[in-house]
Amino acid sequence: MIEIAMNRVYCIAIMSLISVSALAESMRCGDQVIAVGDDKARVLRYCGKPVLKERPQTKTRLSVDAHGEQRRQRVPMERWVYDMPSGQLSRRLVFTDGRVAEIETGDRQ
Repeated sequence: MIEIAMNRVYCIAIMSLISVSALAESMRCGDQVIAVGDDKARVLRYCGKPVLKERPQTKTRLSVDAHGEQRRQRVPMERWVYDMPSGQLSRRLVFTDGRVAEIETGDRQ
């Protein structure tokens, strides 16, 4: 009986951790969810213009081709900052090659 209860506790804990990590990789704009992999057009459509766009930079990305050779590729990288509704933390979206690569949490508004 105790073993069943402990298994339930572990399951709930694991599901909570999965939920928290999913939240860190997404943000809500109105009734839409913006997530890693979304493109700039989708973000602009649902979130509007950011309050700040950092100057675009390039980032070197390492990849392995079909022959197992390592390749360096320069890709565009850009950060957009969104102020969220009152009481929520701001969000910084990091775009790599035109797609959301990271969603960072900033200061409370």
